[in-house]
Amino acid sequence: MEPQEKSASSSWFTLMGRPLRRMGAIQWLIICGVVMVLAITLGTWLLVMQFRDRAVDAAERELANTAQLLSRHFDQQLIDLQRVHDDILTYMQAEGIDTAEAFESRMSTLAVHEVLRSKLQPFPHVGALNLFDAKGWLINSSQAWPVPDVWIAAISRNSLRASRYPTRSWKSAGAR
Repeated sequence: MEPQEKSASSSWFTLMGRPLRRMGAIQWLIICGVVMVLAITLGTWLLVMQFRDRAVDAAERELANTAQLLSRHFDQQLIDLQRVHDDILTYMQAEGIDTAEAFESRMSTLAVHEVLRSKLQPFPHVGALNLFDAKGWLINSSQAWPVPDVWIAAISRNSLRASRYPTRSWKSAGAR
């Protein structure tokens, strides 16, 4: 019995109690098949993960490009709208409007309503350009004529004081 135990222990490896060097062709075929299946599975998993990483990187790059494009577009739209505000302020200065009473009386006319509408025609995404007096009452709008009685109740007292004493002349033009 001892010689048999020696021969079994002297084999390289054992598989299910049988030494590997004494396995038959069918057992080797099964082992090689299992190893190949594992190798194919591992290779497929690596390729899928690599493809996924590339797709995520491409999507991130595309999203960053889209965000940058949108931010540039919105910046341009805001600059264009600021030009409209500046045009209205220039119009007011050319008319010689320098007091709150003059602002309210001259800027509440149908002619100014038409000017406001014409200034916003190139911007269909802007709802309206509204002019408010120092008390918060709507005096003209590019949206509707005659102007409805609208009071801005949400304005705080500090911003009303700031609009009465502006650092830059008459910043009462606003768009929504």
